[in-house]
Amino acid sequence: MTTPAQFRTALVAAVALAGEITPTAVVWGNAGHPIANPLVRLLAGAELDCTNDPREVLTPDAETGLLDKSLSTLREVTVQIRVESTSCATAEDAYALSGWISIGLALDSVTAALAAAGIELIENLSSTDLSFQSGDQIIYCRTFDARFRYELTRADPTAIGVIEHVQISGEVTAPPLITTPVTQYDKPAA
Repeated sequence: MTTPAQFRTALVAAVALAGEITPTAVVWGNAGHPIANPLVRLLAGAELDCTNDPREVLTPDAETGLLDKSLSTLREVTVQIRVESTSCATAEDAYALSGWISIGLALDSVTAALAAAGIELIENLSSTDLSFQSGDQIIYCRTFDARFRYELTRADPTAIGVIEHVQISGEVTAPPLITTPVTQYDKPAA
């Protein structure tokens, strides 16, 4: 069960681990101009809801005796992973690091870190090379898309009450005269 914020945080850590780089060199979207060489930008792409009807989960709260309700749905997200560097044909260049991250996302340590956050790598897609000028220097860049699956969960702030005791009494006045004695029904012991 993952929230969008947890997804983003876990993905930054996983990409940093896969590329063996510092997590501060991995940023989401247009995060200004972080000072890192190389720099990895994560750009959220398409997000697909794979469940037509959200799944409802009721969890008993031992302290209050109420049921906590949450809804969850399975999501698939495509994330563009864009590696940028000012150097070319070195150990730190964008092309080499992109391939390192792409294969590193399938390492056991990385998949375990993703699984701990409730995220699963589905596949890496093809890469594209490009370069652009920023100020007076050329930025070399390689991008590839990766697809991930996670379960989006949202808790309902209103707890659901549970009936613990019911008492019934009354009389039926239709012939023949029937009287219903006072009866008590208690919640079955769990």
